[in-house]
Amino acid sequence: MFDFQRVGRPSGWVTEQQGCSDWFNSTHQAVNVDLLENPDEGRFLQCKDLPQIGETISKYGEYGSCDDYPYEVTEIDMEDEIVIAKNESEQIEIPFGDLYCMNGRPMWNTVWDLYSNPTYDEIKLFNDCGIGVYEDEDSDWYIGIDGCGYDFYEAHWLKLYRKMGLQWHTTEESWLRELRFRTQAYCHMCADIPPWMTYQQRGEVLAKMTDRAMLQKRLFRMAMFAILPYRIKHLCSIIKEWLSFDARASREMLPSA
Repeated sequence: MFDFQRVGRPSGWVTEQQGCSDWFNSTHQAVNVDLLENPDEGRFLQCKDLPQIGETISKYGEYGSCDDYPYEVTEIDMEDEIVIAKNESEQIEIPFGDLYCMNGRPMWNTVWDLYSNPTYDEIKLFNDCGIGVYEDEDSDWYIGIDGCGYDFYEAHWLKLYRKMGLQWHTTEESWLRELRFRTQAYCHMCADIPPWMTYQQRGEVLAKMTDRAMLQKRLFRMAMFAILPYRIKHLCSIIKEWLSFDARASREMLPSA
């Protein structure tokens, strides 16, 4: 079989990072944060990140902004949508709807439009990839990065791309499938398959030719050998018909003079 470590990639090969870039740039619209916030009008982005295990929180659901609150988050129940936190004397449960993240605008002054309201599971997915989730005063949702000075693709977008199970890139499986299709088309061109062969016979021949060509790349010779048994079989059927030809019966069918 092909050694994928040695053979060169075809010109159409798309790397995982290229596929991730194509997906992100074609499905997310960048927006400058300054266009969404106006302190004079009281318009601010509200961070909607979920708290993390070990983070401190108040009994009113406030957390974030590096503040120290009296309770520590011990569990995040995604099914019941509650945060469980405790201190030395008591344990409390805070519904997701009562959470209030005190983190401000992202450090990177750009966010990307989500086009729809994310579920809590989706917010957790973003947060697990180091991506913040924000809502503006018009109830539009965005994602952003609270950081700068490093490769966002390696640190965030590729993680999200993989967790979502996307495949905008070329995999060796898809490349092999495309290579097989192209090889089969080339075999069909080289073989000069006779028109008298049935559809099933053509499929069998092309499958054999393609398998051998994918292994050895000697297309023309392999095509000839693959089709040889069918040529012999066809020739035998012609000879059999010729040997079984009844000349007397044919003469009886001719009109008399």
